[in-house]
Amino acid sequence: MLLPQLLGVFVFLFARFAFGATLQTKAAGTWENVAFTRVVNLMRSYPIETVSLTIKNVGSYPESIYYFGLPDSVFDRISVFSARMPDKNAFIESSLYTQKVEQGGVPVSCGVLKLASPIEPNNTIDLEVVFAYNAGSSLTPYPEHISIDTIQMLHLNTSILPYSLYPTVDYRLEFLGSDEYTVLNARPDVSVKKQGSNKLQIGPIKNTKELTPSSLSLVYKHNLPLTRVVNLNRDIWLSHWANTIQFEEYYEVTNDAAKLKGGFSRAEFMNGEYTRKQGTHLLGFEMVLPNESSGHYFTDLVGMVSTFKVFSNRLYLRPRYPLFGGWFYNFTVGWTNELSQFLHSPGEEEHILRVPLLNGPNDIFYDNVKLSFYLPEGASIVSVESPVPIKYKLYKYEKSYLDLNAGRSKVVIGFKNLIDNARDESLFVKYKYSKTNLYMKPLSISLYIFCALMAYFLLKQINLSIEP
Repeated sequence: MLLPQLLGVFVFLFARFAFGATLQTKAAGTWENVAFTRVVNLMRSYPIETVSLTIKNVGSYPESIYYFGLPDSVFDRISVFSARMPDKNAFIESSLYTQKVEQGGVPVSCGVLKLASPIEPNNTIDLEVVFAYNAGSSLTPYPEHISIDTIQMLHLNTSILPYSLYPTVDYRLEFLGSDEYTVLNARPDVSVKKQGSNKLQIGPIKNTKELTPSSLSLVYKHNLPLTRVVNLNRDIWLSHWANTIQFEEYYEVTNDAAKLKGGFSRAEFMNGEYTRKQGTHLLGFEMVLPNESSGHYFTDLVGMVSTFKVFSNRLYLRPRYPLFGGWFYNFTVGWTNELSQFLHSPGEEEHILRVPLLNGPNDIFYDNVKLSFYLPEGASIVSVESPVPIKYKLYKYEKSYLDLNAGRSKVVIGFKNLIDNARDESLFVKYKYSKTNLYMKPLSISLYIFCALMAYFLLKQINLSIEP
């Protein structure tokens, strides 16, 4: 339920802009959280939080801006942030605010929700906020080292009370995704009970003041890898002559799960048949490729890796060794598709390229992503559109095979803090490339070859003999 809501319209991180002059640097006390229910989904390697709100305008004037407080540890690592009105199933304008909002003399990082119409005094509205983030040092294995056959427990540090700029009348906290929970710093005045097979409920907690300091130390079972891509370099090469688009991706991957106690024994690993058992070790990757891809390859720093299979649009990769907690693996994967699958040409010279933002595995977090588009020589880039905020964008030229002039037009785009579901989104690159540019390269090559042959022919006519 969470991910479809999270990515329905995919207000995927919201360019970090202010909503104009209507925003204030201080959060006026015009709202009250009548009900605040926070649900933390722990099924994946990164938390996904859904906050259901009923807010009331307790001020004297209509209000349309609501500041949603976020701890700095979340704000700095957030990947997705969206808001909607659940009763109307309609998304509302939402963004991370570039400046900190002051509340009671305390600067607070926050998201900003702009309601479709102002809410009159004493009226209420229901909202739902969904966000995903890399928990970083707030989520660690517990203990840090375990044996190969030990079930992994994770330790989450979070807040037990609402991190809100407004007072809250009724607050509830729920955790989903594990069948075993332990609260290390339980409060005697707060109800903690397990519901069903995978839910832990805390609360209700009544009448909480704004920004009340609190902490919760939770240990839960999660016997799966915590896969994280430290760096991804994704290169995309276009050829109008061959009607092909080539993808090449270089991954630097690590597993943040618990480290092995006593080191790794391949004999123990094979004899225990751990390749067939669920655990914190990462055995392989399943990638979703575009349909009708071909020319697949899989390499690492040693050379070609043959342990990969392709089924329809799925590419299954098996590294040379399992990745246990704290281990790293670098590899490169590539494939080719027909360019016509991704290219739309509304005019003779105008072209629009649409490609998936990612093609990576499930349940994975990306620290840094660098996308590079290599357009044909002579192409001029008009614009680049992304549903995800771009950290940096560089335009340059790079020479490749048989590039005789300036080289290929290249655009490099950088992103941070992406999650696996970003592969459902598309990047658009608009560029101009005329028939003259298309034929210029073969004509230039032909001219160079003709000049070389003529020079050879003329040199052959010169008599360098010393005989009369």
